[in-house]
Amino acid sequence: LLMKRIIILLTLISVACSKPAEPSREVAAASADNQVVLTPEQHQLLGIETAMAETRQLSGAIRANGMLDVPPQNLVTISAPLGGFVKHTELLQGMRVKKGQVVVVLEHPDYIQMQQDYLDSKSKLEFLELEYKRQQELATENVNALKALQQAKSMYMSTRAQVEGLTAKLKLISIDPVDIEKGIIRNTISITSPITGYVTQININIGMHVNPTEVMMKIV
Repeated sequence: LLMKRIIILLTLISVACSKPAEPSREVAAASADNQVVLTPEQHQLLGIETAMAETRQLSGAIRANGMLDVPPQNLVTISAPLGGFVKHTELLQGMRVKKGQVVVVLEHPDYIQMQQDYLDSKSKLEFLELEYKRQQELATENVNALKALQQAKSMYMSTRAQVEGLTAKLKLISIDPVDIEKGIIRNTISITSPITGYVTQININIGMHVNPTEVMMKIV
């Protein structure tokens, strides 16, 4: 009989211990929309504070290594249109230049020879033009042979092409043919910057000879 009472008592204790406990009011409850709701006591215990969002100045700097690149139209490579010796330049790496500013001055005897060739060809062209017109007038009167007219035309067209070619070359090195016809002969040419920017690379010095294929400087 005593053994039965002990077994019943242990069974009741076991059932009582296995019964789920009542949920504490201090524990956060989950609502239907998956939000956690805290009681005022929990707010105070956790030290939670709320405030309006505001703009603040943050201090400190972030240092990082990288590579800077620019669009092709913002990067200019300066080369010599014709070979020559560097006579003057004041640029150093990092200097700022403006569009149209002279960045380097070159000199070479070939510049003088080219201008002389232009004057000679220009003078010859004027003579051949008059001769060609004279042969045309004579041809209309059947005074001269057709061969003389064709020869005059050929020499005139050839010399005119030569003058036009020299004119294009002179403009390429910024020499105005009108100045040459006025008797102004230059032994130097000035190369200007096509953009405003900064010198990122410079490969020349005074007295150095440069070729058209060489890069004298780069401007970004």
